[in-house]
Amino acid sequence: MRLSWAPVLGLLLVFVSGCFGSGEKGCNYWVDQLAKGKKLQESIVKIGELSCKDGVSTLATRFPDSLYRREILTSIKALGKSADSVKIVQSALPDKEIGPLAIRMAMDWNIAGIQKDLIKLVRSQRNSSM
Repeated sequence: MRLSWAPVLGLLLVFVSGCFGSGEKGCNYWVDQLAKGKKLQESIVKIGELSCKDGVSTLATRFPDSLYRREILTSIKALGKSADSVKIVQSALPDKEIGPLAIRMAMDWNIAGIQKDLIKLVRSQRNSSM
């Protein structure tokens, strides 16, 4: 009886590619990618999809200069209310593009002091249009 190595090698290849290949990546991977500034948009989306609570502070760090501010708001909405996510929402309020989304999130989360921020925002908008 002659033993063929092909099936054994095939199984070994499947096992090795499963361990080291491009399988499903977890929170640590996506938070690390975001922190390094790699795969920004995909990292932001994945952090929200995978509910990576430890990624909120990294999202907060990236938010002010990010091109993907809407995606960051969407991800923190999925992650829920925290001190860092509230800071992001409050800083997004005056932004004309993402402000409406931030206002809705602030109202849904019932952020303390949001009414004062909104009144200031409305007054500044009125004064700038006069």
